[in-house]
Amino acid sequence: MRLSYAAGLSSFLAFTAILLKNADTFMQSLSDRIQRAGEPLTLETPSGRVHYLESSSQSKDDFVRGLPARQRTGPDGLIAILICVEPCRRYEIHRNLKAKHLELPSETCMYVHC
Repeated sequence: MRLSYAAGLSSFLAFTAILLKNADTFMQSLSDRIQRAGEPLTLETPSGRVHYLESSSQSKDDFVRGLPARQRTGPDGLIAILICVEPCRRYEIHRNLKAKHLELPSETCMYVHC
């Protein structure tokens, strides 16, 4: 199931019994929970902080390799937590009056990813 496609998102929402009218609130809540769950992991990284990348085109691997050696050795392999604004798909609910059903057209937007 791919959430990057309208059909995959619709299947996911149907499977989880989330109504389209409640999808935005559900997704924002889920995103917030994921970010909060990652915050304690920050303390386990050698630098102890989140690194913000200026551009989504910046290589994450190159950034981590560029960290000082003492910041590249984590106890369990966790080196760094990165955050960046990256392109993604956004869906809006549209009512198709002719077909008498709701549609999920998508568009590209920029969003913060961890």
